[in-house]
Amino acid sequence: MNFSYKVSVEVPMSLLEVEFLQKMAAIHYDSHCKSVGAPGGFLYGMRNSAAFSEEDGEPAKHFLLFRQIGTLLKTLEPTAAESFDGGRTLRVALRDRLFPCLQAINDELTRLEVK
Repeated sequence: MNFSYKVSVEVPMSLLEVEFLQKMAAIHYDSHCKSVGAPGGFLYGMRNSAAFSEEDGEPAKHFLLFRQIGTLLKTLEPTAAESFDGGRTLRVALRDRLFPCLQAINDELTRLEVK
């Protein structure tokens, strides 16, 4: 019998942050980055979750896979979106929060001795 494991990390994100990621995705040159913010994409689902969570006064807690975090980081590459109000500051803050999540997943995979 074979088993499969997917390691994800919890990343709290406000509605403002998720909507910013959607804006960045919408103007990104890469079609995969664009697709994650569109209906059916994981950012679209995160936006819905964040909207309902903020009604309770808490940021939504999302469990993200390595690949999803990598896509978000690619979406956060500097672009013309820097002209959004607070765009550069928010982009840098999100990038600085997401990079350690990649390392956390790698550390967990090492701990589990997943090859």
